[in-house]
Amino acid sequence: MHVSVREVCIPSEPDSAYFLRVAWKGRGLESGFQLLLTDGQDAWKGDVSEASVCAEAEELEMQMERYVQDLHQALTDTTSSFSFNLTPSPPKHTSTLTLAYEKVQKDISFRLGSAVLKADPDPAEALRELLTHSLQRGNHLKEENQNLKEENLKMRGEHQRISAE
Repeated sequence: MHVSVREVCIPSEPDSAYFLRVAWKGRGLESGFQLLLTDGQDAWKGDVSEASVCAEAEELEMQMERYVQDLHQALTDTTSSFSFNLTPSPPKHTSTLTLAYEKVQKDISFRLGSAVLKADPDPAEALRELLTHSLQRGNHLKEENQNLKEENLKMRGEHQRISAE
């Protein structure tokens, strides 16, 4: 399963921090995905089906490949030009939320999609899953970085040897 975690800013709640975990199987988001949204105290979960992804792409009259590319950017890329809204805002810990994601281009924005999220009865477990994933990802990146440093050192040595010859 592929997982991505990112911070999400909600314009209607500038003093609140939310974190979004997106999990998907297979090729990509076109197969459907699961969302987990948390503010560190409460958590909400929801599923977006493959049929919902197809319906959103059709409604926007976008080619599926392009829609999935934009959707992936919106949900996983922290540097992209997308915005998020929660309804109701501010959320209540026992409520059902709608998380909407919009693409912003110049002065216009359009709704890329939305998901209904239900309050998680065990937000501490949801937060633990989020932290565990983040720690595992950090350890994986640290290991990958170490391997690249070692490879770079070998290449420098080889370059010096070749230059000396």
